[in-house]
Amino acid sequence: MAKSSVVLAAAGVEVGVVTWRSVTTKNSPNIVAGLPIPAVYLDVILIFGALSFLADISDGAGTVAGLAAWGYVVATFLTSGTGPITALTKAAGKSGASTPTTTAGGAAGAA
Repeated sequence: MAKSSVVLAAAGVEVGVVTWRSVTTKNSPNIVAGLPIPAVYLDVILIFGALSFLADISDGAGTVAGLAAWGYVVATFLTSGTGPITALTKAAGKSGASTPTTTAGGAAGAA
């Protein structure tokens, strides 16, 4: 399989993740008529197009480009408005957990 095919597969998944993120996020400024704005898709085309071009240069560059492409997809998913990172952040905020405070005496958490 050509290395640029790996990047193309990652680009397809990225389009799906970006669309899912924009549609499921409430009050998203990136929504026009229920779909993400075209600039979001242009971002995917430019980034993955450059990675695909890099993948065709040599086998070593193709491996790096494939890893970078899938890493970008994973990063987009994890930081999406409904992704796991957001869910964990919201859960930590709702639990009431706070950082320990230091009093004048220097003992952490002592009140």
